[in-house]
Amino acid sequence: MYLRSEEKWTPLHTRFVAHRIGDGTVNVHGYPVWDNKDITKFLQLAKQLKIKLWKPVISDDYGTYKVALPKEPFFELARICRADGTRLIHDTAYLLRNLRKLPRAHRLQVLAALIFDDGSCANWMMVAFEDQKRAVVMEAYRLWKDLFGSNTAKIMTRKTKMGTMMYRISVNRDGIIKLYEELKESIREHGDLAGLWRKQKALEARYRKATSPKALKMQERKLMEHMWRTKILNIAKKRGFIRPAKIYKITGREVNTTLRIIAPLLASKQLFFVKAGNRTRYSTNPVDSSIESRQRLIISFLKREGRINNRQARKLLGLGIERTLVILKKLVSSGELAQIKPNGANQLTFYALRRG
Repeated sequence: MYLRSEEKWTPLHTRFVAHRIGDGTVNVHGYPVWDNKDITKFLQLAKQLKIKLWKPVISDDYGTYKVALPKEPFFELARICRADGTRLIHDTAYLLRNLRKLPRAHRLQVLAALIFDDGSCANWMMVAFEDQKRAVVMEAYRLWKDLFGSNTAKIMTRKTKMGTMMYRISVNRDGIIKLYEELKESIREHGDLAGLWRKQKALEARYRKATSPKALKMQERKLMEHMWRTKILNIAKKRGFIRPAKIYKITGREVNTTLRIIAPLLASKQLFFVKAGNRTRYSTNPVDSSIESRQRLIISFLKREGRINNRQARKLLGLGIERTLVILKKLVSSGELAQIKPNGANQLTFYALRRG
């Protein structure tokens, strides 16, 4: 923490400088410029902080305003953070890295600036920040993690119609709740200028949905499903496998629902499905359950041992009597194995490699 005078440099001063990151550029004279269609709150912010601005100009046909910013706040921040003032103006990743040195109230205002400029609260999974510069988004993500933890947001990518790769920080339900509640405290302390401005209502709508009875029920279901997956995986790791019947007993749900619950374990390759008739199971190790693979296992066994009976084959393949017989009969029909029939009533039928 590098602040020497918190009375002089407030979280709202940090907010003012942080707007350079999202919708900011640098003009030909080396001054930072902020571009946005809605500049009302930003102008109010500058007025409250007694920061003089040049008159905003309309920069395009869509009504976007350009607001040139003075350099002094950036050099003051440089003094506080012991950084290079000129680089703070030109390098947004470097600016973000230094803003992360400030106290929590200041970092929250940096995040609010990012969301207002390049974020969205319109969808269920809100976007905290989006940019084509991966280094900048990663710094923003570290800022988010500092404030709310890594389990509340994740980095995602998308391609624009022009083929440009965009990186975004997508926020989940827990992140929305934490952000709203902390911003609410910040607004109570610093006024409306500490909020998301015109996007504050959208965040409030997301918060209401995230804390609704339906959302709470969905969250409870997610936690229960996570608990079931953990239990299923622990049993499988202990024994090397787990039977479908055991999984259904743990979840107490229908087949289709249970399959959806364990799907993440299969997708992440923590469990592998082994189709083996009445011995079908989910294994912790990948198993080739094709007929060809099982035939190769039998032939390899015969090359070592010379002969095999049905009981040995069942143990080798992990299958029941009928399924094992099908595989052995196929090998006999193809001419690879010869069947050695028993001489007496109590003797077992054996199979051996056909010679010549």
